[in-house]
Amino acid sequence: MLNKKRILEVLPEIRKIRNKEWQKAAIAVWQKAFERSCWKDIMDAPNMTIFGDDPLIRHTRAVTAIAGHIADIEEASQGIKVDRDKLLLITLLHDVDKLTENEPVPGSCTDFQKTESGRYIPHGFLGAFYCREAGLPDDVVEAISSHSFMVKYPAPSIEGVIFNLADLADADIVMYRHGAKLFQERLKNY
Repeated sequence: MLNKKRILEVLPEIRKIRNKEWQKAAIAVWQKAFERSCWKDIMDAPNMTIFGDDPLIRHTRAVTAIAGHIADIEEASQGIKVDRDKLLLITLLHDVDKLTENEPVPGSCTDFQKTESGRYIPHGFLGAFYCREAGLPDDVVEAISSHSFMVKYPAPSIEGVIFNLADLADADIVMYRHGAKLFQERLKNY
Protein backbone atom coordinates (compact mmCIF):
# COMPACT_ATOMS: atom_id res chain seq x y z
CA MET A 1 0.00 0.00 0.00
CA LEU A 2 1.10 3.51 -0.80
CA ASN A 3 0.48 5.61 2.29
CA LYS A 4 -0.15 9.34 2.55
CA LYS A 5 3.29 10.01 4.03
CA ARG A 6 5.06 8.39 1.05
CA ILE A 7 2.88 10.25 -1.48
CA LEU A 8 3.65 13.59 0.17
CA GLU A 9 7.33 12.64 0.31
CA VAL A 10 7.56 12.08 -3.47
CA LEU A 11 4.94 14.69 -4.46
CA PRO A 12 5.26 17.48 -1.86
CA GLU A 13 3.46 19.86 -4.26
CA ILE A 14 0.18 18.23 -3.16
CA ARG A 15 0.52 20.28 0.05
CA LYS A 16 0.16 23.46 -2.06
CA ILE A 17 -3.46 22.58 -2.89
CA ARG A 18 -5.36 24.95 -0.60
CA ASN A 19 -8.69 23.12 -0.79
CA LYS A 20 -8.15 20.35 1.79
CA GLU A 21 -10.87 18.12 0.32
CA TRP A 22 -9.20 18.26 -3.08
CA GLN A 23 -5.85 17.62 -1.44
CA LYS A 24 -7.26 14.46 0.19
CA ALA A 25 -8.83 13.45 -3.12
CA ALA A 26 -5.49 13.82 -4.94
CA ILE A 27 -3.83 11.52 -2.40
CA ALA A 28 -6.70 9.02 -2.71
CA VAL A 29 -6.39 8.97 -6.52
CA TRP A 30 -2.66 8.16 -6.31
CA GLN A 31 -3.39 5.45 -3.72
CA LYS A 32 -6.12 3.85 -5.84
CA ALA A 33 -3.98 3.79 -8.99
CA PHE A 34 -0.99 2.41 -7.10
CA GLU A 35 -3.07 -0.34 -5.45
CA ARG A 36 -4.21 -1.47 -8.92
CA SER A 37 -0.66 -1.47 -10.28
CA CYS A 38 2.18 -4.00 -10.17
CA TRP A 39 4.77 -1.61 -8.71
CA LYS A 40 6.44 -2.23 -5.37
CA ASP A 41 7.59 1.40 -5.08
CA ILE A 42 6.11 4.47 -6.72
CA MET A 43 9.57 5.58 -7.84
CA ASP A 44 9.93 2.47 -10.03
CA ALA A 45 7.08 3.45 -12.35
CA PRO A 46 8.32 4.88 -15.67
CA ASN A 47 6.98 7.94 -17.43
CA MET A 48 7.29 6.27 -20.84
CA THR A 49 7.76 2.61 -21.69
CA ILE A 50 10.39 3.44 -24.29
CA PHE A 51 12.69 5.21 -21.82
CA GLY A 52 13.02 3.39 -18.52
CA ASP A 53 15.38 6.03 -17.14
CA ASP A 54 12.61 8.63 -16.83
CA PRO A 55 10.50 8.09 -13.69
CA LEU A 56 6.83 9.04 -13.70
CA ILE A 57 7.27 11.08 -10.51
CA ARG A 58 10.09 13.16 -12.06
CA HIS A 59 7.86 13.96 -15.04
CA THR A 60 4.87 14.79 -12.83
CA ARG A 61 6.89 17.18 -10.71
CA ALA A 62 8.51 18.82 -13.74
CA VAL A 63 5.14 19.40 -15.45
CA THR A 64 3.79 20.88 -12.20
CA ALA A 65 6.75 23.27 -11.92
CA ILE A 66 6.67 24.30 -15.60
CA ALA A 67 2.90 24.93 -15.46
CA GLY A 68 3.34 27.08 -12.35
CA HIS A 69 5.91 29.24 -14.14
CA ILE A 70 3.70 29.60 -17.22
CA ALA A 71 0.79 30.62 -14.97
CA ASP A 72 2.96 33.23 -13.21
CA ILE A 73 4.03 34.74 -16.53
CA GLU A 74 0.57 34.74 -18.11
CA GLU A 75 -1.13 36.20 -15.03
CA ALA A 76 1.43 39.03 -15.01
CA SER A 77 1.52 39.68 -18.76
CA GLN A 78 -2.10 39.06 -19.75
CA GLY A 79 -3.94 39.82 -16.53
CA ILE A 80 -5.67 36.44 -16.47
CA LYS A 81 -6.59 34.59 -13.30
CA VAL A 82 -5.44 30.98 -13.03
CA ASP A 83 -7.07 28.71 -10.47
CA ARG A 84 -3.90 27.37 -8.88
CA ASP A 85 -5.65 24.52 -7.05
CA LYS A 86 -7.12 23.23 -10.30
CA LEU A 87 -3.81 23.65 -12.11
CA LEU A 88 -2.08 21.66 -9.36
CA LEU A 89 -4.72 18.93 -9.50
CA ILE A 90 -4.41 18.60 -13.27
CA THR A 91 -0.61 18.54 -13.32
CA LEU A 92 -0.24 16.24 -10.31
CA LEU A 93 -2.85 13.72 -11.52
CA HIS A 94 -2.59 13.86 -15.32
CA ASP A 95 -0.51 10.70 -15.69
CA VAL A 96 -1.63 8.73 -12.64
CA ASP A 97 -3.04 6.09 -14.99
CA LYS A 98 0.51 5.30 -16.15
CA LEU A 99 0.82 3.30 -12.93
CA THR A 100 -1.59 0.77 -14.44
CA GLU A 101 -0.78 1.36 -18.13
CA ASN A 102 2.85 0.26 -17.83
CA GLU A 103 4.63 -2.74 -16.33
CA PRO A 104 8.12 -4.25 -16.36
CA VAL A 105 8.93 -6.70 -19.14
CA PRO A 106 9.05 -10.12 -17.42
CA GLY A 107 12.57 -10.83 -16.22
CA SER A 108 13.76 -7.23 -16.65
CA CYS A 109 14.21 -4.35 -14.24
CA THR A 110 14.96 -1.77 -16.93
CA ASP A 111 12.59 -2.55 -19.82
CA PHE A 112 8.89 -1.74 -19.76
CA GLN A 113 5.79 -2.55 -21.78
CA LYS A 114 2.13 -1.59 -21.92
CA THR A 115 -0.26 -3.59 -19.77
CA GLU A 116 -3.44 -4.97 -21.30
CA SER A 117 -5.40 -1.95 -20.08
CA GLY A 118 -2.60 0.32 -21.34
CA ARG A 119 -3.05 -1.13 -24.81
CA TYR A 120 -6.85 -0.82 -24.92
CA ILE A 121 -7.86 2.18 -22.82
CA PRO A 122 -6.76 5.57 -24.25
CA HIS A 123 -4.20 7.34 -22.09
CA GLY A 124 -5.82 9.77 -19.66
CA PHE A 125 -9.20 8.06 -19.50
CA LEU A 126 -8.55 5.84 -16.48
CA GLY A 127 -6.91 8.71 -14.58
CA ALA A 128 -9.90 10.89 -15.38
CA PHE A 129 -12.21 8.13 -14.14
CA TYR A 130 -10.31 7.95 -10.82
CA CYS A 131 -10.59 11.74 -10.50
CA ARG A 132 -14.32 11.63 -11.24
CA GLU A 133 -14.77 8.92 -8.58
CA ALA A 134 -12.86 11.10 -6.09
CA GLY A 135 -15.30 13.97 -6.69
CA LEU A 136 -12.88 16.37 -8.38
CA PRO A 137 -14.24 19.21 -10.58
CA ASP A 138 -15.43 18.48 -14.12
CA ASP A 139 -12.87 20.76 -15.78
CA VAL A 140 -10.03 18.94 -13.98
CA VAL A 141 -11.41 15.57 -15.11
CA GLU A 142 -11.85 16.86 -18.69
CA ALA A 143 -8.33 18.32 -18.86
CA ILE A 144 -6.89 14.96 -17.80
CA SER A 145 -9.03 12.93 -20.19
CA SER A 146 -8.23 15.23 -23.13
CA HIS A 147 -4.47 15.58 -22.75
CA SER A 148 -3.37 12.70 -24.96
CA PHE A 149 -2.56 13.56 -28.57
CA MET A 150 -4.88 10.68 -29.53
CA VAL A 151 -7.87 12.68 -28.25
CA LYS A 152 -9.23 15.31 -30.61
CA TYR A 153 -11.01 17.73 -28.29
CA PRO A 154 -9.37 20.79 -26.74
CA ALA A 155 -8.55 21.57 -23.14
CA PRO A 156 -11.68 22.88 -21.40
CA SER A 157 -10.07 25.69 -19.40
CA ILE A 158 -7.12 28.06 -19.17
CA GLU A 159 -5.62 25.66 -16.61
CA GLY A 160 -5.93 22.86 -19.18
CA VAL A 161 -4.20 24.97 -21.85
CA ILE A 162 -1.32 25.81 -19.51
CA PHE A 163 -1.01 22.18 -18.43
CA ASN A 164 -0.94 20.90 -22.04
CA LEU A 165 1.94 23.23 -22.88
CA ALA A 166 3.89 22.18 -19.78
CA ASP A 167 3.31 18.47 -20.40
CA LEU A 168 4.36 18.70 -24.04
CA ALA A 169 7.47 20.71 -23.14
CA ASP A 170 8.70 18.16 -20.61
CA ALA A 171 7.84 15.16 -22.79
CA ASP A 172 9.61 16.66 -25.81
CA ILE A 173 12.73 17.40 -23.78
CA VAL A 174 12.86 13.70 -22.82
CA MET A 175 12.33 12.72 -26.47
CA TYR A 176 15.03 15.16 -27.63
CA ARG A 177 17.48 13.89 -25.00
CA HIS A 178 17.02 10.36 -26.37
CA GLY A 179 17.17 11.38 -30.04
CA ALA A 180 13.54 10.34 -30.62
CA LYS A 181 10.85 12.03 -32.71
CA LEU A 182 9.29 14.87 -30.76
CA PHE A 183 5.62 14.77 -29.82
CA GLN A 184 5.13 18.17 -31.44
CA GLU A 185 6.21 16.58 -34.74
CA ARG A 186 3.81 13.67 -34.21
CA LEU A 187 0.95 16.09 -33.57
CA LYS A 188 1.14 17.35 -37.14
CA ASN A 189 -0.46 14.04 -38.19
CA TYR A 190 -3.52 14.57 -35.97
